[in-house]
Amino acid sequence: MNTKYEKLTRAIITEDGKVMLEQADGSYLPAGKGATNFSKLDAMQDSDIDYSEIPELGEEFFKVASMPIPPKKEQLTIRIDSDLLDWLKQHGRGYHTRINTILRAYMQLHKGRSI
Repeated sequence: MNTKYEKLTRAIITEDGKVMLEQADGSYLPAGKGATNFSKLDAMQDSDIDYSEIPELGEEFFKVASMPIPPKKEQLTIRIDSDLLDWLKQHGRGYHTRINTILRAYMQLHKGRSI
């Protein structure tokens, strides 16, 4: 199999200003947050895991498998309108991550187009 897949992430902003990212099943989760119950996961034993619906990974999988490395972050100074910064900060910690998520979603949406 020589097919190249590109994963596009759809992001929406809710009325209360939260950035939500589309999941594989079509649902949305807040950016930077997962729905994993880590306490329950930590308490699980290997014997508790049901592998019946997971196919074995064959040789072909490992020929094309890759582990993408996230792009490195660059530190920069930008000037943005004060009301925009207030809006980003009013949703709590992580406003830098929100800015990055919003810009990445915009970039993916407009890749290959002039803006």
